[in-house]
Amino acid sequence: MLPARNERPIARNAPRGPDLDPLIAIPILDAAAALGLHVSRDRFGPCPACGNKSPRTVQVHAGGWHCHHCDAGGKSSKQLLWAAAGGRGTPAEVVADLARSVGLLAHDDALPRPVGGWKPPPPPEVTERPRVDPKEAQFVWAQCFPLSSTIHNPAEVWLRSRGMAPTCDPTLARRLGTPGLIRDALEAHRVEWPEWATMPTYRDGEVHRLVPWLETTYGLIGAAYGPGGHLGGLRARWVALGKPPGPKEISPYGRSMMGLVYADTAGRSLLSGRGRIPTALVISEGLPDTMVASEAAFTAAPGNVGAWGIWSGSLRPGLLENLPRSTTVYLAFDPDKAGRVYTKKWGEALAPLVRAVRVIPLPRGKDLGDLRKLKGAPLDLRNMARASVRWDPEVSS
Repeated sequence: MLPARNERPIARNAPRGPDLDPLIAIPILDAAAALGLHVSRDRFGPCPACGNKSPRTVQVHAGGWHCHHCDAGGKSSKQLLWAAAGGRGTPAEVVADLARSVGLLAHDDALPRPVGGWKPPPPPEVTERPRVDPKEAQFVWAQCFPLSSTIHNPAEVWLRSRGMAPTCDPTLARRLGTPGLIRDALEAHRVEWPEWATMPTYRDGEVHRLVPWLETTYGLIGAAYGPGGHLGGLRARWVALGKPPGPKEISPYGRSMMGLVYADTAGRSLLSGRGRIPTALVISEGLPDTMVASEAAFTAAPGNVGAWGIWSGSLRPGLLENLPRSTTVYLAFDPDKAGRVYTKKWGEALAPLVRAVRVIPLPRGKDLGDLRKLKGAPLDLRNMARASVRWDPEVSS
């Protein structure tokens, strides 16, 4: 019987493609090591799919592997080798050649022996906005002064109105100096006020004017730190009693604040991995709540509990690279939709890295700043820790 016009005869002795199934039995971390990637506990990098250079960007878990930068992933080493060979559209023969070249598959004498090893793909193009110039950030930070108990500055008046003691860790928050002193400093240093330290005003949907922070009531300045505990930027908080003309807290205009957090002195030690390393960390939202958490941490256990404050975009793989495995992290996000999203994302990122992730429950409609105002005194972090519950991915989802 002749085959139909659109059918081809089956070749009985047609050569079969290479068998990649043996790669499934190879542990993912062993395959990553064979590719020459940096392996650290349950993570490795760079990512074979996107080339992100972080040595811990890819996480290995019970379900397989996952890149926190590009969201690539798979169930086994087979998908890992396929990603390293060029992606899903790569022919199986190319994947097999790569696996043989790094010793993960046996050579077939009937096939040519490949030479050389694997090189990661180039990292993705940087698309985010530029960072704040560190020298400019240091200059603006130098124009800020530690908060004092004497009420003579809008930032301190506002803190008192919120029931908060103005004094706090000077590495975390300071008040902006008076315009006159700042202008004298600008003239003395022969520099201009940085364009990023401004608040944009709009007209007809377009930026009309950039108003420097020193000419606004965004007078409470928070220092933002990144991996290594280095100053990466500054954010400003509205401290007038009326309604702000924009967000309550603003980031530098036109600059990226991705992968940065507010951090007090103890929190910076957890970022850098140097000095006295705290055993616990409290993470909250925004500058005022971070100040409350830092105050409570210092009151409960000076130097032994750090405080971080986050915003959208803070969570990046490199931020957590120096957190000791022995750390207990307490999440104290607002009891609203955004807070639940933060709890889920940070819980998922932290759970594989630290000893325990716990959630401090807050009353509906109340954040840490509200609780501080109601109490009129530093919050009792020990009682809050006792009332905390272990983070559960099922509850967060």
